[in-house]
Amino acid sequence: MKLTRLLAGAAAVAAVAAGTTASSSAQVSVPLPNLQLPNVIHNGVQTLTGNVLPQLDKATPVSPAPATQRMSIGVLVAHPHQAAENAALRAIYNPSSAHFHQFFTPKTYAKQFGVTPTGASAVRNWLTSHGLHIDYTSGARDYFLASGTVSQVQNLASTKLGLFSFKGASFLANTSAPRVPARLHVMQLLGLNTFQRYHTMYQEGQALGEASGAPNIGAQTPKDLWSIYQQPKNETGHGVSVAILGNGATDSVIKDLHQFDKENGFRQLPVEVVHTPAKGDFSDTSGNEEWNIDMQAIHGMAPGISKEVLYFSPTLADTDLVASTATWVNDPHGPPIMNASLGECEVTPLNSTLNNPALDPVNGNENPNALPVSQGLSNSSEPAQTQLLKQAVMEGRTLFAASGDAGSSCTIIYPGTNGIGNYVVPLTEDPADNPFTVGVGGTVLYSDGGNPAQRTFEYSWTHGGGNASPFIAAPSYQQGVTNLNRNCVGSTQLCRGVPDVAAISGDVISNGYTIVADGADSEGGGTSLSSPLWTGMWARVVGTSPRRRGYGFANPLIYTIGKNPTRYAQSFYDITTGTNGLNQAQTGWDYTTGFGVPRLSGLLKNVLAVSHRRHR
Repeated sequence: MKLTRLLAGAAAVAAVAAGTTASSSAQVSVPLPNLQLPNVIHNGVQTLTGNVLPQLDKATPVSPAPATQRMSIGVLVAHPHQAAENAALRAIYNPSSAHFHQFFTPKTYAKQFGVTPTGASAVRNWLTSHGLHIDYTSGARDYFLASGTVSQVQNLASTKLGLFSFKGASFLANTSAPRVPARLHVMQLLGLNTFQRYHTMYQEGQALGEASGAPNIGAQTPKDLWSIYQQPKNETGHGVSVAILGNGATDSVIKDLHQFDKENGFRQLPVEVVHTPAKGDFSDTSGNEEWNIDMQAIHGMAPGISKEVLYFSPTLADTDLVASTATWVNDPHGPPIMNASLGECEVTPLNSTLNNPALDPVNGNENPNALPVSQGLSNSSEPAQTQLLKQAVMEGRTLFAASGDAGSSCTIIYPGTNGIGNYVVPLTEDPADNPFTVGVGGTVLYSDGGNPAQRTFEYSWTHGGGNASPFIAAPSYQQGVTNLNRNCVGSTQLCRGVPDVAAISGDVISNGYTIVADGADSEGGGTSLSSPLWTGMWARVVGTSPRRRGYGFANPLIYTIGKNPTRYAQSFYDITTGTNGLNQAQTGWDYTTGFGVPRLSGLLKNVLAVSHRRHR
C-alpha cells in the first residue's frame, strides 16, 4: 500500500471537516505505507519539488541569507530494493507466512535493504566535494546529517536561500526547489529552511494551564493508575528497556526522575543518554517539563524496566530529530519501545486550498496574508520518518506518539500560535498519524480517591488530538474497524484514523498525573502524558515475551484484539462520552480515543493468546 496523496478542491476538504463519509470496500495488500515525495528528473538532475515552503511570498523578505552563516541539513536517500522490502514487511506480519515475526536486526536490515556502501559513498563525496562536513550517517546509510555555510549549501542544492520575517520571527528558507544529481537517489533535503520544527505537546498544554490560573487538584498517582487501568501485579516490565525521543540537556531531568523514584518507593532507574550527532550543543532546557513527564510516566507504569534510553538531539529541528530516530532504529541494543511526545502537522499537498479563510480561521480570518502555520508543510520530516519507522516495524519495534492537544485539528508552535485550540482544518499530527506508529489520545479521568483507586468517570478530552487524515490511506490492520468511515480526499479509499488508543491526559486545568519538576512536586498532562503512560504499560506486555524483545509492532495485535468483541471487552474500557471538536466519542473505536483506555491484565492475556495462536 502506498501512502495516498490526492489533490482535490476546497469543497472536498470541507466535506472531510464536516464528517461527510462514503462507504469503501477498498482492500489493501501491504500492511503499511511507503511514502515518496513527487520529484522530477531531467537530464540527470533531480528536482525535489516538495522541498520548498508554500506561500513563501506571504512572508517578509529581509535580505539574502548571510553567506557565511552555518547551517545543518539532512539528506534522505531512497532504498534500492523497495519492492523486496515491502514483500518482506508483508511476510513478517502475515500469520500464515513462514517468516511471521522473523524480525530483522539492524545489521541484517542494512545489509539487505539499506543504501549500498557504494551508493552511500557517492552521497558522501557529493557532500564533501561542496565543502560540507558529515556529522552523522545512519546505520542503514539512508540518512546523513551534514553542516556547512549557507554559501556551500546553496551550491550543493542549486538554490538560493533568503532571510525572511514572519510574525516577529526570522528564519532562513530556500526560494526554489533544490536540484541534486539523479544518480544519488536523494528523496529529500531537510533543513533548507529553519521555519519548521517539532513541538512538544507539553508546550500546548502549558499555555492553557498558565492562562487559567486554576489549581491542579485532580492528579492521579502511578499506583492509582495501576488499579484503574487494571495493570498486572506480577508483570511490571522486568528486563525491558524503553526509549524516549527528545532534545537538549538531561542532567536535571535525570535528577528529577531519581527523586520521583524515591517518593514512589521505586528503585533508582538507570538512564542512558545517546546524543545524535555525537558532538553538538545539548544545553537547551526548554523541554525539561516534557522529558520529566515522559520519563516519570513510563517508569511509573512499568517500575520493573531495566533502564530508559534518551535518544536526544541538540534541537527540535526536523533534521536533528530524524537523526535521533535513525540512531534508535539502527541501535543493535536499542529498546523495543520508544515514546515521542512531540509532533508537527502532517504533510499536505493542499496548502493553497486549505488556506481558504472559510476553512482556516487562524490563517484566514485573523490574517489573510499569513503563511499556513497551522497546516502541514510539504517538506516536513514525514517522508524520512516513514522510511525509518518502517525499518523499526520490520525489526519488531513500536513507537508510541502523542496525538496532539489541538482536538480534531493540529497546530504548530514555532513560529505562530501557541496554546491549545482547534483550528478547524482536519489535519492530524505526525508521527502519531503514521501507520508505523501507535497514536495515543487523551482522556479526563476522575477516581474515587480510594486505595486501591477506582474509576468514577472518564471521558475523551476536549482537546485530545484525533481525526481522519485526509491523505494517508488506512493500513490493512485498521480496515474493517467500526466507525472508521472517512475516505481520503478525492478517493474511495478509507483514510488513516487516529488515535489508536488512549489514556489519561487530564484537562490541563485540574486533572493529570503527579511528577517531580526541578526537585518539587508538580503535575503533568496533555497527550504528552497519555503517550508515555501507554509506552510504560506496553513495556509490561513486552516483559512477558521471549528475550524481552516484544511481540512486534503493537498495532496489528491491538487491532486484532479490538475487532473481536469478547477480547475487546476484556482488554479495553470503552470511552463513549466526550468530543474533541469535529468528533464525538462512540461505542467501539472512534476518532477521539481510538479503542479507549486499557484493562491491561486483560489486554496482556489476549496478546499472549493471539500470539500463541499465530505461532502454533
